[in-house]
Amino acid sequence: MARVPRGLMLRFSFGRPFGAPGHPLPLRVAREDARNLLVTAPEPGKLESRLYRRCWEDYRRTLAARHGG
Repeated sequence: MARVPRGLMLRFSFGRPFGAPGHPLPLRVAREDARNLLVTAPEPGKLESRLYRRCWEDYRRTLAARHGG
């Protein structure tokens, strides 16, 4: 059985696997989190689970804090 090298489990609201339609910020945050996990995971098989909020304004603040804005 093959193991996942590294994985990020996204926990959005039921029926919205990547957030609300028309709001790209939650997907952008999730994509950055997945990329960071690939770079920083100490060993293969690392799994993380993240809960993402519904409010898209939270993601604007998250991205601003990450990118110094």
